[in-house]
Amino acid sequence: MAPRVKELTEAIKNFLRGNAGRKDLEQLVENDEDKPESKSKLPALAVSSPDRHRIESILRLQRTADDPDLRNVPPMHLPTGLRDVLRVINATVDQTDASEANIRISLNMLLIYAQYHVRLESTPSGRSLHLKPESTWSYGPAKDRGTKCNLSGKPDYAIWYGEVEGTAVNVVVVEAKKSGDSSRGVAQCLGYMGEFEIAYVLWLKSNSLEGMVHRLRKDEHRQDCTVYGMSADDENFWFLKINSNSQWLERVEHARDDGYEQVFGLLVYFLRKTSLMSPSHSKESSNQTHTKKESGGSARTIYLPEDEDVEMELACPPEN
Repeated sequence: MAPRVKELTEAIKNFLRGNAGRKDLEQLVENDEDKPESKSKLPALAVSSPDRHRIESILRLQRTADDPDLRNVPPMHLPTGLRDVLRVINATVDQTDASEANIRISLNMLLIYAQYHVRLESTPSGRSLHLKPESTWSYGPAKDRGTKCNLSGKPDYAIWYGEVEGTAVNVVVVEAKKSGDSSRGVAQCLGYMGEFEIAYVLWLKSNSLEGMVHRLRKDEHRQDCTVYGMSADDENFWFLKINSNSQWLERVEHARDDGYEQVFGLLVYFLRKTSLMSPSHSKESSNQTHTKKESGGSARTIYLPEDEDVEMELACPPEN
């Protein structure tokens, strides 16, 4: 048992036996919270700052080429409505301005139609889709180059199925980038994905990426700790996966104009797999502080401050 944990345990026992006063116990806990390594006092590290190799180190991820999962996903025929909308977007949006804002117009439609396709496959009791744009995620304590810190960031989209309290365990993360920057978004996306993988989540009712999700599933001893994510610009789509062994892999697709069949197929696959993951067993209110125990005996806290939740219940007309 760690010295600090042992000291606190003995103090609690003495208090229960009547050998110590309440003020002594409160002072001991207060001193522990005031320690420099307290999460609230750790320096913040933006997920966008570290490169891919640093993210791998911080979140204990390893790249692999041995997982065939993404290689086997086939393209899918685009629904007529989606194809028509994408054509209108291409005809009306300034194609010389490949900014993140313009890219999100097409990405919004791809995500909506992919989700609707998966909904048509599910039973009436299937879990609904929650969509969080520009949410703020925070994970800590993490260790970067030997220094403790809190990772934080804002993924462009976080998508999950199930109850809000299960958010951290059923997530697809999407990061939109301006033209030519999709590869730079890979490290960010892995960071969000991996933080969940590590045991911590975020300021979830308004909040970031894949690694976060993966670690949380690990921490709760889920059988399936897989997390999916995507980074995209105006024509390059990086599809990412972290498997249960903390290994990550990618598949890169190029799409332009009407050539989104493979992109659509992978998005549907991600959402379908996510909807089948085990939901959180917790029935606690989503506006609470949760503590998860780690193998070393320490605890990580997940903050879920109250914020406006965004839930999408889609009512698109059926497509042929």
